[in-house]
Amino acid sequence: MSTEAEKRVAKCNRLVEWYFGDINYPRDAWMKEKAAEDKEGWIPVSAIVDFGRMKPLKVAVEELSELCKDSEVVMFSEDKTMMKRKTAAPEEAAIDDAASVYFKGLPTDQTLDDLEEFFAGIAPFMCINMRRSRDKSFKGSCYVQFKSVESAKKVLESKPKYGETELIVLTKADHIAEMAAQRDAGAGKRKASDRQIDSMDFKRGTVLCLSGIGKEPEATREDLRDMFAKYGEISFISYSRGQETAEVRFAEEGAAEKAIAEVHEKLSVGGAPVKATTLSEEDEKEYYKTIAARCSEKRARGGARGGRRGGRGRGRR
Repeated sequence: MSTEAEKRVAKCNRLVEWYFGDINYPRDAWMKEKAAEDKEGWIPVSAIVDFGRMKPLKVAVEELSELCKDSEVVMFSEDKTMMKRKTAAPEEAAIDDAASVYFKGLPTDQTLDDLEEFFAGIAPFMCINMRRSRDKSFKGSCYVQFKSVESAKKVLESKPKYGETELIVLTKADHIAEMAAQRDAGAGKRKASDRQIDSMDFKRGTVLCLSGIGKEPEATREDLRDMFAKYGEISFISYSRGQETAEVRFAEEGAAEKAIAEVHEKLSVGGAPVKATTLSEEDEKEYYKTIAARCSEKRARGGARGGRRGGRGRGRR
């Protein structure tokens, strides 16, 4: 038997044992409904060889029983036209994380067929779960559930390679814990960003947003300061001449809301009626986060420049 013929037999057996196996069969509605049509649970071989992944193998109905004659999972009727599981199916899919291993470093152009052939050469396995990006492309990593916990342990110890590439191999539990730690670290960074708001003495209702500013006559920051100073102390005005928008940040909590109550729909800047709004609490926090980040960046740049000046200095002439 040629190598290609051997591969065909091996793939046919993998597919059949997957379709009828303890993981797929319990949750495959079509398989169970088809088996229920026969009082003894037989399923037509003609239906199985017509499955999407079986079709390329071009298996004839009368041929399948010969290809799968050594299967521990399926059996065939006397006329070879029907097939079924040798044992009763479990009520639930036999998912076993303890027998599952995480692999990373696989080529991202690999198909499920490629991976099945590769892992079949390592140890008997139950299923492969390819990890994919949002665009459905293969990420180069997967979970493989082997047929026993002992097999999974041996695979972990063997440190398998894909070609010349040594794969990153972890238990599924360890990989999930690692991802959880990364998520927690990300959450910690977000909390740190929230603390930056506190360090700036964040107060609700301090940002007044203006839109529709005209250009005749051209307004200035001083114009805006004079216009809104009566509503409270102003910490900062974000505006450049010619812009249609501006932000006025007050020092006192609620000052922006106090201002908008009086100027809404009655304000003209630069010869045009201006719309004044306040930010939602969530947007206002994001606004302060942005300011805090800018301040940190400026301090970092200033420190770097100071360090360079101090390091180089001017020599005596």
